[in-house]
Amino acid sequence: MFFSSFSSFSSFSSFFTLNHAVAAFSHAQLSIVGYSDKWLWEQAAIGTGGENICFDPLGTHTRAMITDVRPKLFDGKWKENVGGGDFTLMFDQHGKMQYLKSMDPLIHSNGPCLSNASYDSITLDDSIRSHVEVSGGRTDDIVRVFFKLKLHVLKDLTFSRLSFFQFGSETYNYRALFDEFVVGSVGGAANTHTKATHARTCTGSTSRNNDKLYDTPSTVFREKMSGTAPFYISYGSNSDTATMASSNDMVVGDRGLVVNRYNAKLNGIESTQPSYSILCDKIEIGTPANVLTLKKDDYVEMEMEILVLPRLGEEFTAALANSGNSKSLQKVASLTSQWERVRALALGSTLSLKTLLPGRAVSNVLGSRSRIESHYPIRVCATGTHGGTLSRSEGDTGVLFEVSGSALGYVPIVICGLTKHDIPSRTQGLWMRSSTTSSFSLLNQSTVTTGDNDFWQVNFDRKTRLYEVVFNVEIFNEDGGTTIFGFGSRPDLWPATPVQCDSVTSSSTPSIEELCKSQGNNGLIEQASTTFCASASVGCTAGTDAGTCCKKTEENKPKKKPSDSSSNTTENADLSSVAERPVVLLLLLMVGLVGLSLL
Repeated sequence: MFFSSFSSFSSFSSFFTLNHAVAAFSHAQLSIVGYSDKWLWEQAAIGTGGENICFDPLGTHTRAMITDVRPKLFDGKWKENVGGGDFTLMFDQHGKMQYLKSMDPLIHSNGPCLSNASYDSITLDDSIRSHVEVSGGRTDDIVRVFFKLKLHVLKDLTFSRLSFFQFGSETYNYRALFDEFVVGSVGGAANTHTKATHARTCTGSTSRNNDKLYDTPSTVFREKMSGTAPFYISYGSNSDTATMASSNDMVVGDRGLVVNRYNAKLNGIESTQPSYSILCDKIEIGTPANVLTLKKDDYVEMEMEILVLPRLGEEFTAALANSGNSKSLQKVASLTSQWERVRALALGSTLSLKTLLPGRAVSNVLGSRSRIESHYPIRVCATGTHGGTLSRSEGDTGVLFEVSGSALGYVPIVICGLTKHDIPSRTQGLWMRSSTTSSFSLLNQSTVTTGDNDFWQVNFDRKTRLYEVVFNVEIFNEDGGTTIFGFGSRPDLWPATPVQCDSVTSSSTPSIEELCKSQGNNGLIEQASTTFCASASVGCTAGTDAGTCCKKTEENKPKKKPSDSSSNTTENADLSSVAERPVVLLLLLMVGLVGLSLL
C-alpha cells in the first residue's frame, strides 16, 4: 500500500550514537534461515544496538504474536528480554482454540520516522475478522510502539474465552518479576482521574495451568476499567537481579501499557471502557464478566501503546546521559515511582487538535476544514483543490492546525493527501509557532553528515495515488499554551481566503463564527495575511482586535438572489445580448470587406 523513501537512512540510523541526534525507528523481516524453518519473523528497533520488539505473526514459533521485547538505554548494546504479548486469542464453547488463518502480513513502511505494518486474519471458525496495525516512531526517550486493533464479528457465536490483547502472553512471558500493577485513567477533568493498585500474587511465566490463568488468587478478573480514556497500566518495578556491572549492561526493563482509545459493541452493548484481568504476572484485556456470546456485527476498536522503560536508578541515569539529556527523560526524572512515569506518558495521548483556515483545504465547501484523522500520533490530511491537489511547488497547502496539550517523546506528525513529494529545503516544510512566540519557525533537525533532507519521511499511497510526509516533533505546551503547525511554505504569507459567513455553523472554527456574528455580516469575511485571523488568541498579533485583523469585502458579497420570474427573464435577456455581440461584430466585418472589394 505504501512506498517509503528517506535520504541517507543507514547513516541516519547510526549517527545518533556519536552525536545524540534523534534515533530512527525501523521495522523489517528478520531472516532466521538456519535457525528455524517456521516461516515469518519480524523485528523492530530504535536506532542501533539490537532489537526492541519482535513479531511472530502466526505464532508458529511461540503461539504469541509479540515475542522479544527489550528496553533502550541508547548505549548501542543488546538488552535483556521482557516479552511478549498476543492478540485475538479465542477458544470456542468446547474449549478448542480457534487459530488465526489467512494471515496477510504487510510492512507498508519500514520507517525511519514512523513505521507501519498490518496483520489481517480470520479465526479458524470464520467468526471473527482481525486487523492489527503496528507503528513505531523515532524518539530519544523510551521504547514506545503504537498498536491498533479492529475486530469484526461475522456471525453470532458462543465462546468459552476471548482475549483481545495480552501483555505478556501465556506462552511467551519472560523475566516478568514485577512487584505490582497500577491501573488508572487520565482522561477528562483531573478530579475524575482514577488509580487502583494490585499486588502481584503469583508467578505465571509461560505456565498454562488454571492456577496461573483464570483461577489465580488475583482479585481482578474481567473487571471494567473506571474513568475515561486514556487508561494506563504500570507493571511496577522489575526485581530481576541482573545489574549493568554484573551482566555487561544486559539488563531488563519495566513494562507499561496505555489504552488511548477503546470503542466496542459486545453482545449488542456498546462500551468505551475496556475490561481487564490480572493473570499472575500478565495483563489481559478481553470481554466483560459473564459475556460469552457475541452477535453478528459486534466489534472492538482499540488503540494502545506498549512502553518499555529503563528501571529506576542507574539504568535510567545511563539512558538519560546516553540520549544526550533527552528533554522527555528529564521531565520524568523527578518522579520516584514507575507508575507515575507511565501515567505521565499516558497524558501524551490527550493531545487535542483543531484545524484553522476553514474553507482552505476543502474544495467548494466554504466553512469546512482540513481532515483530522488522528490526534495522537498526529495525522492531518489536505483535501480538495485548495489543499491536496494544489501544486506543491507553490507551497500553499492550506494545512494549518493548532495542538493543545503536551506529550513526552517525539510525536509523529503525518501530513497526508499531497500530490507531490518534493519539499524544497530551507523554504518549505513543517512550520511551528507556539502561543509564546510571535512568528513561525521552520523545523530543521538536519545533521552535519547528510544535509538538509535527513529528518523526514515520504510515503506513497498506491491506493489513493497521493503522498504523505512524516515528521517527529517535541510538543511541550506549558500552562495551557498551544502550538500552531502549518505545512508547505510559510503560512503567514499565504494569500487571503474568503470565508462565507452565512455558511458558518457551530461545527466551524468558533473564532470565525464569533467574528461573523460580531460584525453582523452575512456576506464574506476576508482573512488577512495571518490567514487564521479570527482573534488575537488564535493568530492575530497580540493587542490587535478582530476588526483590524479581518475586514468585510463588500465587492465579494453574494448577489441578492432574484425573488420572481421577471427578474430571471431580465437576467437571461442580458446574457443573450452578451452572447449575440460576437455575431454582430462578425457581420460588420463582412460588410466592411465587401465595401473594400467594390472599391
